[in-house]
Amino acid sequence: GAGAGAGAGAGGRSWSVVRMTGFGSFISREDVVREASKHFQTEISSLCIENIMRAADRDNDGKVSREEFLRVHMANAWARRDMDINRDGLLQKEEVSQFAEMMMGTDEGHKIVEKLFEEVDVDKKEAISQSNIQMWLSSNFKLNVVSVPGQGLERNEIKAVQSKLHLL
Repeated sequence: GAGAGAGAGAGGRSWSVVRMTGFGSFISREDVVREASKHFQTEISSLCIENIMRAADRDNDGKVSREEFLRVHMANAWARRDMDINRDGLLQKEEVSQFAEMMMGTDEGHKIVEKLFEEVDVDKKEAISQSNIQMWLSSNFKLNVVSVPGQGLERNEIKAVQSKLHLL
């Protein structure tokens, strides 16, 4: 079934909350909320879930496909560290394929990995470097889709808040 993720992040906590195994061909927002609520009971979790869904759901259909799911993991530093089995700082196709198979439980992962490598491995070295990831992230993930409390404040409102803080 869907359980805690593949590897341990900081402090031994798993960075992955939802696996694709046990789900159909996509994960809905409700699936993410249900799985996350098993691990996190804070008010900030809904903001995190919203940001995860915005980053993952590239076609804005309200669901995260297997491809979108792998893309989010590729954008996650802890996930990339878990994928890098030989710890050489590069992600070989085999490493990403093993990760995709474990997280998705399907051979479909291989096709998705091939497509992702065509997109990310721009220098065609059959391995993804940190610079490949940075270039890919800058062209695929935009900060303007992330909700941050106070994000909508106008410049003069921010200055007013800053001046009040300096008076305290």
